[in-house]
Formats: sequence, C-alpha cells, structure tokens
Amino acid sequence: YLLSDEAYARILFDGRAMLTPAHFYPATFMLHSYSKTLLAPSQRAGYLAMSPAMPDREQLRRALLLASIGAGAVPDTVMQHAMPELEQQTIDIPAVERRRNRMVVAMREQGYAVESPEAGFYLFPPAAPSLTPSSSADGSTSSMSTPSPARHSSAPATSGFR
Repeated sequence: YLLSDEAYARILFDGRAMLTPAHFYPATFMLHSYSKTLLAPSQRAGYLAMSPAMPDREQLRRALLLASIGAGAVPDTVMQHAMPELEQQTIDIPAVERRRNRMVVAMREQGYAVESPEAGFYLFPPAAPSLTPSSSADGSTSSMSTPSPARHSSAPATSGFR
C-alpha cells in the first residue's frame, strides 16, 4: 500500500496542479486535512480516501473505521456535520501566493537563501553557518562567524475564504 499525504494538494502556486499517485497505483490511501486545505490550524478534521479500485477496499474501510473509533480519532459531531460544507470551501490562493512572494523577497533582502515553495505556506531558510573562525581583509581572524536566524523559521500566510 501507498499513503499519499495530500494535505496541501489544493494550495499550489504558479499554476501547478497535483496529480495523486492513486491515478497510477490503485492501492493508494489519500490523506486530506482541512486544517491545511482551509488554513485552519488545530482543526483536526480530514479524511482518508481510497480509490474504487483499491484491492480489498470494503474490508479495509471497515478495519479503518473500527481503528479510528477505537483510537478516538473521530471528529466531534459538529465537525462531522460541517464536513460537507468544508469540502466546498476554498481559500484565496492568489492572495496566499502574493504573500508567499512578498515573504520570499523580504527574506532574501535580509540575506536568507530561501527557496520559493511550490505549495503550502512555509518558508525554510537554511541552517546557520558553522561557527568557524572567519578571516578579514587584513588576514586576521575573528573568533567565529555570526550565525543566521534559526533553521526552521516558518512564515504562515493566512487568508480569508472565498
């Protein structure tokens, strides 16, 4: 079996589109999360989908249902009733993309070597340089180079629904 984490499948930039591996491999579980798709942190609601061509689909569905109930991994009643409407909601991708672009430019202007993400809404600057002696123009060395900010700074971009 293959588990495809598709939490950011709807937050793609620069005209990209996601093609799930389930199109090529029927034994794929597709994991979706509304907390990512709708930029709603801590809303633990989503679903695990299976292709109609999944081998032993009905047996797996029953086993997954019992496991999720037994583990308490079932959304509360309000979220269960909201899910059909949540599925219809979208965020303003162009607005999030503009925020991503502004943040990438601003971080690069501050000296960060940051890549522009193709999806999602986090930026990951590289780790701080090693703390090794650095040379100056006159050949003298300082005790160590100045570290850059933390490796995993994140820059969430929020947006309203449309």
